[in-house]
Amino acid sequence: MIEDLGRSMAELTLTEDLATDSDHQSEGSDDDSVASHSVAVDVVPEPTHDVPAGSRMSALHFAALKSLIVPSDRECTFTLLHRASDGEQLSAFLPHLQMRSNLVFLIYPEAPDVGPFGAYEASNFACGLRLFSLSHHHFDKATQIALSGQSMQVSDRGSLIFGSSDGPGGLISQKLGYGDGKLRSCYHNILLSALPKGYRGARVAGYALFEGQDVFRAREVEVFRIQDYVPLSRLSDWVHQMAILL
Repeated sequence: MIEDLGRSMAELTLTEDLATDSDHQSEGSDDDSVASHSVAVDVVPEPTHDVPAGSRMSALHFAALKSLIVPSDRECTFTLLHRASDGEQLSAFLPHLQMRSNLVFLIYPEAPDVGPFGAYEASNFACGLRLFSLSHHHFDKATQIALSGQSMQVSDRGSLIFGSSDGPGGLISQKLGYGDGKLRSCYHNILLSALPKGYRGARVAGYALFEGQDVFRAREVEVFRIQDYVPLSRLSDWVHQMAILL
């Protein structure tokens, strides 16, 4: 099952710092955070596509997400497949991903409340990896982060691990189901030297910690499938193409 999953996933996206419509669409608000979020997605000030049914994503963030993944001259449909709040155990969720491609994972963070976890075994798969940030806490606008030497791991305990490494320590590590096999248990860090200029988020010992620390508990994780979407660059059948938004 692990190998089938690895070979069938063609597009995978993670995103953090997304909020509900009510958080970002209140007209005339004086709240600084609302204004900051408007700047973060200013590349698409007038979204014309509806948020997928069942998602808590804001319309502005959905439009920004589409602008980074889907060329402007193409129409694609985003369908919500699963929410962690409807069933968090990742080991039970993984079978539903087999034979599906163009998957998008959205992570809604909250205050970190999980501690260190033990090690576990994982199977590795080569991939093409794209990393983006939509958060105003990280950059002034939606930003793409170039990476090389990418891989995806699927653990026997039901965890997904995404990474990029040019040497000891690696450039990026992002994990779902970290330690306990639950979708909302997350781990993330990225080497500061791998980031473009303008990063203003938390940093410790040469690494950027997008959520303030490497281990955190997501408020929600949503999984979508993009239909009618063909990646701009074709990769061989056994290599994945992933896009990660943070």
